[in-house]
Amino acid sequence: MLKMHERRVEEKTENLKISAQFQGFKSTIKKLESRILELQKEHAEFRESVDDPEYVNRLKRKVRRTDEDLDNFKEENRQLRRKLARKDRQIFQLEDDLTELKNRYDEEIGWFDEDDELQ
Repeated sequence: MLKMHERRVEEKTENLKISAQFQGFKSTIKKLESRILELQKEHAEFRESVDDPEYVNRLKRKVRRTDEDLDNFKEENRQLRRKLARKDRQIFQLEDDLTELKNRYDEEIGWFDEDDELQ
């Protein structure tokens, strides 16, 4: 009799566990169904707005502004690169001038030794 009672308790416990899992699944399914409905509604609203000519025109204007900004950036980049190249040429010229001045100094004054100094 005790074994039969234990078996019934185990069966009821197992059934309760299965029932709880089933309720959890049902709850999850309901949540998913409501989320699907929300997404479908959002999608429908988005489709409506995409079909709206004013929305499309706003997007086109935004794209044009972005393209203009990109063109302006490219032009500014070109100008800065030109300035950089000009500065590089100036630096190279100054380095060449410095080298030439050092060479002239060595030719004209460099021959003077400390031993040749007047005492």
